[in-house]
Amino acid sequence: PSNCLFAAPVLADGKLILGGGAYEHGVPVDPKAICCTGRGYVAALDPNSGKVIWKYDVGPEPKPLDPPVKIKDAWGERLYQFGPSTSSVWCTPSFDPQTKLIYFGTDAHNAPRQPTKEDPRLYTKHSCAVIAVDAATGEERWVTQINKGDVWNYTMRAYDAETGLYKDQSVGDTPKPYTISVDGKPTRVVGVGCKNGGFYVLDARTGKIVSQTPLYT
Repeated sequence: PSNCLFAAPVLADGKLILGGGAYEHGVPVDPKAICCTGRGYVAALDPNSGKVIWKYDVGPEPKPLDPPVKIKDAWGERLYQFGPSTSSVWCTPSFDPQTKLIYFGTDAHNAPRQPTKEDPRLYTKHSCAVIAVDAATGEERWVTQINKGDVWNYTMRAYDAETGLYKDQSVGDTPKPYTISVDGKPTRVVGVGCKNGGFYVLDARTGKIVSQTPLYT
């Protein structure tokens, strides 16, 4: 019910590209609310008719957590019934005609994934990440996660004393494609800023981090 369009639409490869997702940061504040069922997306529309050509959904579909997942931090304890969510797209995506890829950043999770014995993580690789999809089909080409473990909402403290890290460190900056020299070779890259204070330069074709600014605590 809280799905939004966050990104300004841009033209790319003859399509109108837009992004958004569910704004569920405040849902867990209500102790009776069931959290959380939304996820981010990027879609391509026909600019003449508005018809949806393709839609890319960020990460796995939120499903009932069985058993429900309990998260406790400095501000208390909360039980989550659905997840993972939301990893919204609130930056304006960019398009590179050289690679034919669309680039965008994602938000933190508002609710965790189902941990297992084999994989106890509460987050997916799609949260707080830079993602590239094919402009023609919306097919995912690569995902580079900038911040791990970022499950956060308004009921949780924004600073995690145990890890010494801040939460809600999403990628809200529009990735910018350009060319630089890497190991003496012209290389197409995308540069993007993150809420952790860092600026990252990624290989536009593979997502590999080529360089980044220092991070300060």
